[in-house]
Amino acid sequence: MLLSLVALKKYEKHVWDVKNPVGTVSNAFSFFSPYLRMLNRHVRGKERVLDIGCGTGKYVAYLLSKGTHAEGVDISNKAVSLARKYYPSATFKVAPAEKLPYADKTFDAVYSFDVLEHLGDPEKAVKEIKRVLKKGGIALIQYETSDRTGKRATRNNRNNSSISSWVPGRKMLELCSKHFKIKHYFFFGFFRRFSYAEDLFGILYKIPVVNFLVRAFESVFAYVFRKWRGIALFAVLEKRAD
Repeated sequence: MLLSLVALKKYEKHVWDVKNPVGTVSNAFSFFSPYLRMLNRHVRGKERVLDIGCGTGKYVAYLLSKGTHAEGVDISNKAVSLARKYYPSATFKVAPAEKLPYADKTFDAVYSFDVLEHLGDPEKAVKEIKRVLKKGGIALIQYETSDRTGKRATRNNRNNSSISSWVPGRKMLELCSKHFKIKHYFFFGFFRRFSYAEDLFGILYKIPVVNFLVRAFESVFAYVFRKWRGIALFAVLEKRAD
């Protein structure tokens, strides 16, 4: 089930609003994240790559700069508009993760970061990832889970508390194993959620300098303590023969 229009507009206002630095300035420290490390290891150099939930397109732009043909889709018109504005030479489309506008076996690799937890039925998106991947293709999935033991989270951070649909990370792994061969997975992000402070001090996060400093602090610590297990799941999946 797709996000309701009201919930999507609320999410866009908090995350992709042009005046909000979350999607632009505060991502300057993203090179500390495990996302780029895993993209470099498993995706970079593939012939054709899809970013599902591409947001403003920073990872698509990164892969293109390294010679990898990447393109992105996002359900948010505002996010895609910004992506096209920031990276006019790249290809971006508006589409839900549960219904991708591509033919079967189109891509050599697909990745989706911070997306599946927002869906009412994440398995639909997993099936779509499988459908558009070629045989032997690689999928990277990053999933914000409540914890590793199975307790259901009651809220995410301020930006998406109204639209998250959480299942435990282990259940997500079981779901993925129905459709893919799991090559590797890990839980990370022990120091990843300093930004939860915005639940308490939301007004401060409207100040670009404060927002930037908190995100930078979070990113650096997440990198330094990257081997500490946290609540976020990262899975490397391979499409099996049909």
